[in-house]
Amino acid sequence: MRQIKQIVDPSSVELLDGRVLRDLDAIIFCTGHNMDIPFLDDHNPYTSPGEPPNLYRNVFPLHPDPAIRSSLAFLGHAIIPFPGFIMHELVAMSIPQVWLGRSPLPPLHEMKRWNRNHLASRQALPSKQKMKSTHYAALLPEIEHIFWLDQTAGTGVFAHIGGRSWFSLRAWKF
Repeated sequence: MRQIKQIVDPSSVELLDGRVLRDLDAIIFCTGHNMDIPFLDDHNPYTSPGEPPNLYRNVFPLHPDPAIRSSLAFLGHAIIPFPGFIMHELVAMSIPQVWLGRSPLPPLHEMKRWNRNHLASRQALPSKQKMKSTHYAALLPEIEHIFWLDQTAGTGVFAHIGGRSWFSLRAWKF
């Protein structure tokens, strides 16, 4: 296993043994269930352990540099009550559409507003129920998020089979 010391630039990574891998097309770092990404420094969406991620749609960093916002993504930090592999596939399909400029991200102030509203709604949930429960910031509003994923990924699923139209000839052709 090659351990990463730091990301040098968008196409280079320095390993712990001092070697630098250059001219990389993409850097994909998988953490499994561990959300700790120690070498990201100011790119890390987790300001401290246990804090919610500083991410738009729990995927794109709320970094002041637009080049970083549109070239860095975090998979597995967004959850909706939807079949997991399908949801993660839609997230994985959305990311390249953003990177290619086909589905641009909103301005930073709108992304931050989405994050604030999302965290506020998650924090308000315990007061609305009688049982004691933990609400994770990774859990997103299902309907809103699935429509955003469909639009951003460009799948056209809801345009073809939304509502009652899944009985239509258009839906069956799709």
